[in-house]
Amino acid sequence: MVVMSQAASALSSDSISDKEALKTVTNLVKQSSGKQLITSQNEISREPQVLEGCAKLLTRTNSKLQAKAAQAIGTYAFGSETVASQIVQAPGMLDNLATIMEQDDKAAQLEAARTVCNCASYSKEAAEAIVANGNLLSALQNLCASKDANVKAKAIAAISSLSAYPTCVESLNNTSVVNSFLMPVVSAKKGLFGSNDTFQVTRLDAVTAVVNLGGNVNLDKGATKEALKSFKACLEASLKGKPWAGASWTPAITLGPLSKLACDEAVRPLFGELKFVKVFAQAFATCASLGEQSMAMQCLANVSQDAKCLTSMKKKKYNLVSLLQNKLGCEHSKTLAAYLIDVLSKQEETPSHNDSNTEEASEKKDGGDDSDDDCENTDPSGKIVEPAASG
Repeated sequence: MVVMSQAASALSSDSISDKEALKTVTNLVKQSSGKQLITSQNEISREPQVLEGCAKLLTRTNSKLQAKAAQAIGTYAFGSETVASQIVQAPGMLDNLATIMEQDDKAAQLEAARTVCNCASYSKEAAEAIVANGNLLSALQNLCASKDANVKAKAIAAISSLSAYPTCVESLNNTSVVNSFLMPVVSAKKGLFGSNDTFQVTRLDAVTAVVNLGGNVNLDKGATKEALKSFKACLEASLKGKPWAGASWTPAITLGPLSKLACDEAVRPLFGELKFVKVFAQAFATCASLGEQSMAMQCLANVSQDAKCLTSMKKKKYNLVSLLQNKLGCEHSKTLAAYLIDVLSKQEETPSHNDSNTEEASEKKDGGDDSDDDCENTDPSGKIVEPAASG
């Protein structure tokens, strides 16, 4: 086992050979796997010299060593706001990551992009430092056009993570990343690169980034519909605690972008066509997080402006009015709950123009209900895959 203080001393030395440095960082990565990660992160927070040493290794000419050093850095960033913030503060770290992104080694590029993605995912401070570094932002943008599917996917994931912070939006919009690199992925109907799982996840990340940056994704109905199917499949899997496209997700990852997409009048009818009400209602009823419940309510509020969605929302099987009444005493979401109750009550009081007052007749007119028995294939891949093995 590598003692963190000894690793810090060794990696900080200019005299350490590539062979010894590679051995040290390889052992650091192994020691940080699985349940040991939190312990390693706690040690790193007390020994930031390890991060500084890894940053120096990024300047070596040995691409294998560069990739392994970047892998160690990215591993420590995963799930830790504290370490992610420490990483971007390490001397030379961001410029060195930009440098290896600009080189031609795909393994090093991938790990550098992963490091940026992990830092941005867990720390606002880190995200702001990343977009403030012009060299790094430019290099990351260029990786979005990589011919390597994994590098491209991770770079776009990093952009998506950065776009989640309002303070980063202006810097990202000052680049050409949306039109040049994200929209081609958004507008693709089928697999554009890599495996189907890689493409599905990358398109989800690209759509998320575009809507976070205030863009419009409604280029083509077919492409937009396929993208929404991916979002729905991902949300359904997350609610069941299952992986989607080889990875685990939380409902919040999809609910946020979906609520923004539902604001687009041109896109909104697709939510009714794809029967999103069922999964939004399920998210509202089952999510333990108040934040995710509120996101689900916002999604319902936005799609309620579509007649087909509103008709579905009033169905007794969802029990939405009763569930919403329980939220009237919650400071976090009482205003949204009151709005939805009002919308649903008005719908119930308004006679249908087709003189059919039964849900069954309404469902027949709409071409079916939101049950699990419909033949709709919500996952373009046709299956839910197991999580990819870690390398």
